[in-house]
Parts: sequence; C-alpha cells; structure tokens
Amino acid sequence: AVSYMKGIAEENRVRQIKQDIERISIDGVWDGNYLLEMLTGGHTMLFPRIGKTQRPDVFCDKLCEGRVALLINGAPAALTMPFLFTENFQTADDYYLTHPYANVGRMLRITGFFLAILVPAVFIALVLHHPQMIPSEMLLGITAARENVPMSSLFEMLILFAVFEMLRETGSRMPESIGLALNIVGAIVLGQSAVDAGFFSAPMVIAVAFSGTLGLMVRELRGTVFFLRIGFILAGAWLGLFGVAVLFAALWCYLHSMKTFGIDYMYTFSPLYRHVQQDAFWRGKIPLMNFRQSRFSKNRKRQGKV
Repeated sequence: AVSYMKGIAEENRVRQIKQDIERISIDGVWDGNYLLEMLTGGHTMLFPRIGKTQRPDVFCDKLCEGRVALLINGAPAALTMPFLFTENFQTADDYYLTHPYANVGRMLRITGFFLAILVPAVFIALVLHHPQMIPSEMLLGITAARENVPMSSLFEMLILFAVFEMLRETGSRMPESIGLALNIVGAIVLGQSAVDAGFFSAPMVIAVAFSGTLGLMVRELRGTVFFLRIGFILAGAWLGLFGVAVLFAALWCYLHSMKTFGIDYMYTFSPLYRHVQQDAFWRGKIPLMNFRQSRFSKNRKRQGKV
C-alpha cells in the first residue's frame, strides 16, 4: 500500500514512487528491505535513503509532513521516503520529552556518531605519525603499555575491533537477557585478560571500547559506522591526521552530493531557513513548529497560531 496525505504530499513524488514500484519484477516481497534495495537501484549505500519504522505514531507523523510511506503485507516495518541525513539522529521519544532535554539527547547522538568514526583514526594517527602532539606524560604511558605487545598498533586495533564485532554479533543472536550478560562479561574478561597477558595495550583497548560503544548509539547507522571507522583507521595509519582530514572532507562532499527522491540528502544544512531547522539537529517548541519543510510539501502551513 502506497500511503500519503492528499493535498500535502507532492503529487509528482507520489507518481514517481508508484512508477518505480511498477517497474519492480520479483516473485514476492517478504520484507520492506526487498523494496528498499530495489527502489534505490541496488546501489551500495553507506547511508540509508529510505527510512524504516515499526511505530504507528512515527508513520502518521511522516505522512503529515508530506512524506510517502509503503506498507507491505505481513512485514512489521513500514518504509518512509524521502529520508534525510538528520533523521538518523531523531527518535520518537524526542517528541514525548520537553524540548531542552530532547535536544540534549539528539546532540549526544550526533556527537557520538562522529566520535565513533574519528576517535580510533585520530588515536592511531597520533601514535604512528604525530607523537609530538601527545602530552609527554600520556606518551610515556602509551609507550610503556605497548612495551611487550607483539604486534603493530594498526594490526592491534583491527584485531580488537574484530573481537568487538564478534562479541556484538554473538550477543545479538542470543536471547536478550543472556546476550546482554554475554557482551558485558565477555568484554570485561577478554579485555582484562588480554591486557594482563600482554597481547594488547590498555590505551588501545580503551580507544576501541569507547568507539565501539558509541557506534551502537545510532541504530540506523551501525553498518555505516563499521565501514567508515575502518576507512578512517587506514587513512590515519597511512597519512596521519592529514589522511583523516582528507577522508572526512571527501565524506562531507559525498553526503552533499546524495539525493533521496529528488531532495538533497543534506537539505537541512543548506539553506539554513528557520522553518527547516525547527526540527533538524534540534527540536523546536511544538507550538512554534507551524510550517512544513518546503521541499516536502507546497502546503506549508501546518497549524494555526497557538
């Protein structure tokens, strides 16, 4: 079922999505991910351009904003489109909390995403290429901790991330209560034992654990964080902070070049209109959110003056 609010959703966008669906030739659709990959042409996507939700309140809110949603018989999740970069950091709970507290959580998620992909790369770049930028006391501690480690810093970090991903995958395949306990106990026991045995250094374990934990903060971007983190680590190990900066600039350009059903993926970055920013990186007060974003609907007036 193609769902939209007539008079609010853009008719051209609705027509385009229906045409894209009609061109799909497949034996059956068992989940929304089948349509998700087909509607995006099967191209590899680091960042999602179609949203997924299992919550009726989120579904209805998207329709009222002028989005188009797809419901698949038997599938628990609906697809919503277009989907912007900032929506990865928005949660339904943001609208059930007071706006100052909701904005704190949203900013933490944004900060956590960038820290998850940059902290390991910056750490490896400083250790391998820019030790003069590390305070003397900290550098001495890192050097002492690595004294008996039998492998290079880059290989050590990649091995630790591989172990972290194995623990995470194992925990996700078990019952929730057991999986959570397994992750905690496994990380503590393996991490402490590996440091005591001299296989890994404590500063490296801290950097990997910090980045790995933050990477789980934004559920929709967990796969994205995994691949970006590896890319930034390799860039930092190869060219130092210069490589990290170049790759970050390339990532920023890539994000601004992406489109989702005719709308710029980074639409909320530019232009910085007030009605665009009322619910992007922070949530404004609900009585002041009087207008829809112009790219989603020509019917911009959302509610009367309160």
